[in-house]
Amino acid sequence: MYTHENITQPTQEAAFICRGSAARIMEMGNVAQEQLWTAVQSGASELQSLTDVLESLQLTPTARGGRPASIPLRVYVNAKPHGAFPSYAGLRYTSRPWETMMAVGDDAPEGPLVTLGEALGRILQVLPALEAASPRGAEAADDDKGDGVGGATGASLPSGCRVLVGGIAPPLETPLLWLHQHMRCLDQFLYVTLLV
Repeated sequence: MYTHENITQPTQEAAFICRGSAARIMEMGNVAQEQLWTAVQSGASELQSLTDVLESLQLTPTARGGRPASIPLRVYVNAKPHGAFPSYAGLRYTSRPWETMMAVGDDAPEGPLVTLGEALGRILQVLPALEAASPRGAEAADDDKGDGVGGATGASLPSGCRVLVGGIAPPLETPLLWLHQHMRCLDQFLYVTLLV
């Protein structure tokens, strides 16, 4: 069940990641806030109203300050054997901004779009509990240090790993920006689940 805080706080965070400011969310008038909350509570019957409010906030990721556009990304990893998910005890997660294009140098700051597989390969490097699950092991994390914001890849996903976005298994070659545009959640985050 969503509460008002479950919508506004992450949406403010997502707005900051996508646009560099959460002002559009924080400065929403009372009528717009009430319209958004009513649409959330009403579900599918108010879907158009919800879409209208969210589109009016203009939360599309944009490049700024010479950096590529970033998206709000949350990745949940279930490292239990055989994908069992009896509780949240074995769940690891990270929540971070993720650049949608690779930097290729000062002359060309924007390179190819970052794919789901490339981002997940980097995320496995920064989640210590999963280093041993990676085929390259803990030494991969030492070899491929990075800031976790787009960039070079090096790690691969563990064999047998399932990747789900919104309950669907997209190809790992899918650009993160496309996934965010088409599969983000109500709070504007893209949620990815890895079943290791």
